[in-house]
Amino acid sequence: MFRKIFVFVIILVFFITGCSNEDPDMYEVSRSDMTEKLVNINFDYQLPAKLPFEVQSIQANRPPTDQAMFSLAFYGPDGEYLFLDVSNSEIKQKSENNMEEVKIGDKKGSYLENDQGAKILFWKTNGVSYQLSLKESEEQQGYTKEDLVHIARSFE
Repeated sequence: MFRKIFVFVIILVFFITGCSNEDPDMYEVSRSDMTEKLVNINFDYQLPAKLPFEVQSIQANRPPTDQAMFSLAFYGPDGEYLFLDVSNSEIKQKSENNMEEVKIGDKKGSYLENDQGAKILFWKTNGVSYQLSLKESEEQQGYTKEDLVHIARSFE
């Protein structure tokens, strides 16, 4: 009897672990570290909760005009980087033949990998356009379309 219970518990543990929605290779990002750099943004937006590398620094940029948009650049300790562009209007994306439609939770997005090695994910939520991009380099290799989709799914 004890052996049957033990086997059942082991199987249950493996099942729960295997069905977990956790992204094991993702790192938490401090929302306050991002929002403190985004003063006077006059529209509702979402930000990533997780990235595939530990964030060492964040830089924010806004155009000098009153356009409803901003950019964040995330940098990791080993040369990793990721760029996020957020706009309360349509982000112009080139009509590329190699755009691939992807699913981001219950939303649709577009993915592009260009000849220069840039990987770009576009999507729109509640009228706000988002663009995540990264470029392969010696310090930053092996990130995939799925990594960008995982980041996009973490937005809150």
